[in-house]
Amino acid sequence: MSHPLSAPVIMTLPRTIDVTNAGQVHDRVSAAIESAAPLIIADLSATVFCDAAGADWLRTIGYHTAARSGRLRLVIPPGALMRRMVKLLGIDHLLAVYSTVTEACAA
Repeated sequence: MSHPLSAPVIMTLPRTIDVTNAGQVHDRVSAAIESAAPLIIADLSATVFCDAAGADWLRTIGYHTAARSGRLRLVIPPGALMRRMVKLLGIDHLLAVYSTVTEACAA
């Protein structure tokens, strides 16, 4: 029996992810992953700063998602500092990174 495809959960993440909110961001995305959502898109298009706590959150959520065979995609525009950070930390090997929400939904 086939089920109709559900729409992806698109989460717009904050402009800054740091020690003051990394736990909240992690909890929010983790809750979406634990739900039955077939696809979660974490939109980091507006995120311009991410400290060590935020980077740790990205690594943790990447490992968590990979371990659960989850479908979490990141949206980070080309040339954004966040994209460079994700690449340097190897997070792009854990999670797919797209340039736009439209691309992430279509992939």
